[in-house]
Amino acid sequence: MPVDAKIGRDTDVAPQSLRLSDYIRPLGALKLKASIVVVDAARRIPFAISGDPLAGGLALVEPSPGMLVAFNAAPGTVAPQQAGPYGAYAQALAEMMREGGLTLPQVFERARLRVNDMTKGAQIPWSSSRVEATLAFFERGPDAPVPVAAATESQASRSSSISDLPPQDAYLAAVDRDTLEGYEAFLAAYANDPMAKRVRAIVAVRREAITWQETYAADTPEAYWSYLRRYPHGLHCADARRRLALRALAFEPPVSFTPLDYDVPPPAPEEEVYIDRPVLVFDDAELGFPPPPPLPVYFLPPPPSDFVVLPAPLVVEEFVLPVPVFVPIPVWCHVPRYVTPPPNNVIFNNIHNRLVIDHERNAMTVRNERGEIVSSPQGRLNAGGVGALAAALPASIAKKAAVMPAQAPTAAAVTRDPATVSKARLGQPLPGANGQPLPKLPASSIAASSTTARIPRPTQPGSSANVFGTLAAADRAQHAAARDLSDAVAREHAPAGSGSTPHPFASYAALGSRNRLRDDASFGHCAKPWVASCGADLSRTTSTL
Repeated sequence: MPVDAKIGRDTDVAPQSLRLSDYIRPLGALKLKASIVVVDAARRIPFAISGDPLAGGLALVEPSPGMLVAFNAAPGTVAPQQAGPYGAYAQALAEMMREGGLTLPQVFERARLRVNDMTKGAQIPWSSSRVEATLAFFERGPDAPVPVAAATESQASRSSSISDLPPQDAYLAAVDRDTLEGYEAFLAAYANDPMAKRVRAIVAVRREAITWQETYAADTPEAYWSYLRRYPHGLHCADARRRLALRALAFEPPVSFTPLDYDVPPPAPEEEVYIDRPVLVFDDAELGFPPPPPLPVYFLPPPPSDFVVLPAPLVVEEFVLPVPVFVPIPVWCHVPRYVTPPPNNVIFNNIHNRLVIDHERNAMTVRNERGEIVSSPQGRLNAGGVGALAAALPASIAKKAAVMPAQAPTAAAVTRDPATVSKARLGQPLPGANGQPLPKLPASSIAASSTTARIPRPTQPGSSANVFGTLAAADRAQHAAARDLSDAVAREHAPAGSGSTPHPFASYAALGSRNRLRDDASFGHCAKPWVASCGADLSRTTSTL
């Protein structure tokens, strides 16, 4: 969802937001060996929504062949509010990507364990992969240090049956695998363990996510009725009703209704407390989940010392996201042979070196792992310094960024002077503005102000008329005067050569568009200010219109 989106109700989401499928489907159609889509956007909805509620979190998706899709939080859940310059998911993912020798699934599995540990179980990332190619971000060189935990011990804890592990290791193994079968196996083996309550919530939300995915894939009235029968207060019940309403169908199924056969069973009674809400947050104090057990080193060693506390990202310039401070890759990690080096990339050319930005001297210094200066390029920070670390802007954004400084000052520099604002001319000025005299009234209007003659009914389109019926005798003079005034204003602003007498309501349309009214909506919109000027009763006017 764009940062400047204005969402007031559920119907504003479609025209002002982006659909993830609009990006995943074209990417999957490219038939690449590996495509990676990471969405770090499962957050609480920051808008005050009127109408039906919106489902929280991200919906479960099925990746295309050769694609991996990853979310920062499990479908149907959101990440908690976090302090610090980086989110737990981004930091954990960056840590695992720079670890040499890890395959693509291992990177996201270990990132899930790290986030679960960093947030005390408040956030559990999710990923689904259909990538068959062997892919690693970095290869582990022969000079790499010996792992903290033996490979056999780590592999045994990950591959053993859930029931064969002790309760704490069984929970971590279930989170590491992140499958519905693994969580259900934990509940079958340790139903009375303190972690069972948390796992039961994970199972409830995952079943609902799978049910909605199959419902949305079927996209039939029977599917939406089936979902509403199974989850009358579920995360997506408002979505199901919306789609039934678009088909002009009732929310209740007919008598001959045949339910959809889902791949997962309906929710157990003890699971309803977790799905009878618009979104699930694992750190909700109302739910009272105990914190997960600490991570043993044979599951995941502690993070590197230089990755525990990271400095805040550097702000470059407008239209450029803040640039994270680069942490050097260990010298025993090497770029795979199948990676094509990007041209003139400062970070790629110095992956084992440390980049030091000196804002006072407007310079960047590159030091190797021994602290020796490798190079010290001088120049503007937004050109050869910090800006060199940022990704290049797309052509359309770069063009906009180039003209923005000359077009308008930045938001921080804008000051609003009331005298200046009052002089701003928006559209066509009204008659009498800027010290100009009002149009002179025709002589007939003076006579009309002293008579009670009945106002004629319309004889042809565009002629002056009494569309309100019979007005009170005391109002007729005022009505006639206002009518002639609006006719004079309309003639003043009517297109040259039009020739016809403008309708009294057309005068207000003429002020803005210089065109006659073309539909009833514009007619009613312009009638209200005219009626207010006549002092007529608005309720009678609305019924007559």
